[in-house]
Amino acid sequence: MSSNQMNVTDDDEDVTPISTMKDNNIDFINNMKRKVQKDEENRRKKICSQEINDETMTLAYELTRNQRLWSMKVNDEFIDAVIMTADGGHHENVHLCLLLMLNGNISNALRYIKDRNDVIKEYEIDSSVSAEVLKQVVHFAYQNHADLNEKNCIEIAEFAAKYRIESLVDHCLRYFQDNCTIPNVMKGFKISIQIGSNYRSFFQSFIENNFQEILTTKFKTDLLTINDCSILEIFSSQRLDSRNEEQIWQIIHDWIDYDCNNRLKYIEHAITNVLRFGRLKDEFLKTKIFGNNLFQQLEPSLQTRLINWIDDLNKQTVIIRDGFGLKYCKHSIYYQPRETKELLLVGGGWVEGTTSNSFELYDYQTNLWLKCPMVLHNEIAYFGLEIIDDIVYVFGGSNGKDVYQNLHAFDLNDPRRKWTSKCSMIECRCYVSSANLNGLLYAIGGFNRQTRVRSCERYNPSSDSWQFVAELNYSRSDASAVVHDGKIFIAGGINDSGIESSVEIYYPQLNQWRLIRSMSTPRTSFSIVSFQNKIWALGGNDGVKRSGSVECYDPELNIWNEAENMLIKRSTFSAIVLKGELYVVGGYNSQSPICDVEKYVPNIGWVKVKPLRHDRSGLNLVCIPNKYNFLKI
Repeated sequence: MSSNQMNVTDDDEDVTPISTMKDNNIDFINNMKRKVQKDEENRRKKICSQEINDETMTLAYELTRNQRLWSMKVNDEFIDAVIMTADGGHHENVHLCLLLMLNGNISNALRYIKDRNDVIKEYEIDSSVSAEVLKQVVHFAYQNHADLNEKNCIEIAEFAAKYRIESLVDHCLRYFQDNCTIPNVMKGFKISIQIGSNYRSFFQSFIENNFQEILTTKFKTDLLTINDCSILEIFSSQRLDSRNEEQIWQIIHDWIDYDCNNRLKYIEHAITNVLRFGRLKDEFLKTKIFGNNLFQQLEPSLQTRLINWIDDLNKQTVIIRDGFGLKYCKHSIYYQPRETKELLLVGGGWVEGTTSNSFELYDYQTNLWLKCPMVLHNEIAYFGLEIIDDIVYVFGGSNGKDVYQNLHAFDLNDPRRKWTSKCSMIECRCYVSSANLNGLLYAIGGFNRQTRVRSCERYNPSSDSWQFVAELNYSRSDASAVVHDGKIFIAGGINDSGIESSVEIYYPQLNQWRLIRSMSTPRTSFSIVSFQNKIWALGGNDGVKRSGSVECYDPELNIWNEAENMLIKRSTFSAIVLKGELYVVGGYNSQSPICDVEKYVPNIGWVKVKPLRHDRSGLNLVCIPNKYNFLKI
């Protein structure tokens, strides 16, 4: 180490430039301490006289001290050091002892330059530190707070981690936690590993829950650059949000291949402890894993041992096949799918010639429709169904004879698992369109026993009350509505004039419906959904026939374009987006209710999905979070 480089140690303080500075300037440091102490004592007396509780007094005491010290810095009182950026473009006048009180290895970040005078010494900070970072580090030293933003927080956190300034690291990680975006979390996770922070578990949980999105963005590279083998802990998590196990193998492969010389040793652990190999097709195992170049680099004896180990487990395990034809066993982790994050809850409608009160659940990880212990309050079809804050709301509808006005709620967090009656709608409605916008429930149009209506009403769960909002431009029942970009779109439907192709948008701030460009085809008994930043209109009845046609509305261009037709023509069905794929469920095919389900997969098109357990038309569906032990495989 050069003679002019600062290096403070516990064992040899008397030989460092900083320690020398402390010895030479003991008088002014003591004067500063006495000045601060006197101000603190005066403030303490004032606080005590106001009879503030101990906790508040301590906080006020700390704030006063910080403010006084900061004032001394601003006014250059008792300044003993100037910290410069490496390019000389920015400097901070400081009391050096306060900077050193940050602890960690911050002294190693400073290099002594020269004496400016008998009191003030000049130092240069680590060359990686920008003017903004230096400014905020100094601010934190005085105020125990830094003004963080998306840009500077990462730089400050990296500096603090490099020199192990734990209090500043925690300050930055808390910012990442409070401003939870993928780039913030990825940086926070790396730093929490580096410094051993308690924030690591939070960031890891976020990565697990948003894994699918991370893999489809540029931030996938951030995963690959994590050298710590704890990344395998994320890949092995049962909570990992993954579409399939093939995807998991691919990221394991990419992570090892990124630094093959140092990471190849982890492949055995990845196969035996991370991968759910039972959820892979035999051909994939054979060609993509055993035939992979990474696997082939292993010792032949290890290759044989791993292959035999998998074969033995397959023979010893009682296995069933799921809806994908993949192996499944709830008693062995190797044959279990990753946790299902959301379930499709489908219920009501016409089943076997009568209206139904039953529900069934779809698990996208196993492609199975499951029994559901939840049942509707009565047998209904053509009803509204929404979920707000884990509470499922059902309103309106018909049993083929009566038209309902009531609203029932099912709290998924309530262990009693019962429907609760809420304030009934102002008007009875079946063939009603529904929407959930800003935590409020909308019942739009429909049929009220006598006529198809223009009226719309809104339910506030907080006050358990309905109120009318602006009427539609056209009366319509058996239409379809969806929320997109903070507004409600409603399209199609039927009224006394016939089947509509018109489309309206509701602006909640204005309480106003406005007409936009109509669909190219009149549609009723159909569905619209918000998908891939467009409004998709699917199937339905045009007054002559059932349709399988699809068209998409681009709000930016204000045009409708044709899209790929569905596999099956249908009406009175329901559609929804789940895990980035568009599902179409049940309906009527001009002869009878159907159980057929299909989904649109981006870059692939329409594919068949496991059919419903029952034929259903006039049904409704909603996505619910999977945390209520509903699954009954």
